[in-house]
Amino acid sequence: EFLKNMMLSQPMLEFLNQDNIKTLGSSIHTSQGASLAYQLGATCYPVFAMLQPSSSSSGPAKLVFKAEGPTLLRMQPNQILPLLNGTYNRFQMVVAEEVARRIEREQEAELRRQQDEEYQEALRADQERERQRQEERQREERRIREEEERERQKAEAEKNRLETAKSLLRPEPSSGGTRIRFQLPSGKKVDRRFESDETVASLKAFLTLHFAENCPEIKNIALSTNFPKKTYDD
Repeated sequence: EFLKNMMLSQPMLEFLNQDNIKTLGSSIHTSQGASLAYQLGATCYPVFAMLQPSSSSSGPAKLVFKAEGPTLLRMQPNQILPLLNGTYNRFQMVVAEEVARRIEREQEAELRRQQDEEYQEALRADQERERQRQEERQREERRIREEEERERQKAEAEKNRLETAKSLLRPEPSSGGTRIRFQLPSGKKVDRRFESDETVASLKAFLTLHFAENCPEIKNIALSTNFPKKTYDD
């Protein structure tokens, strides 16, 4: 009689057929019905209950409406439906709030993700710029070291050249020997006396030391005479 007058009435069926409502009926004489009665804390029958699902998939449902026993049997559909609709509307508000909070959380998570990506991109760009600056510094340091090494080798070679010239050149004799006049590229004439057995290498050594003191830009030296026309090697 309860099912016919209450649960199968047209207003109740319209309410129960709404999209967000799932309906379950069970006998107390079944294991499912006994379990439900225990969970709902039923003390007499029939029992009409409305459960609000948990916002999390693993959480228990919340009991938001319950009518049972003689009290329920005395009620008509037009008496219980306003209570059910009020409970349902409150549940809808809760659902809307949950959805809004979920959307807000998702938006915040997306914003954090985007900010994270932008930060990582900026970090990678900074690291790339730093890497390029480091490479540029290393190239410059290497260039400076190579330049310093070339200058050192150049100075060492010049030092060796002058020391070699000094070792080849004997002291100028005060008398005797051979007096030689050199005419330099500038037109200037330079006289010096050499021992008779000194070689062309001694003459070039003298000019090497002379130019080192007076015209350091002149490095390559060759000796020649106009008459007879001849170029002299060491």
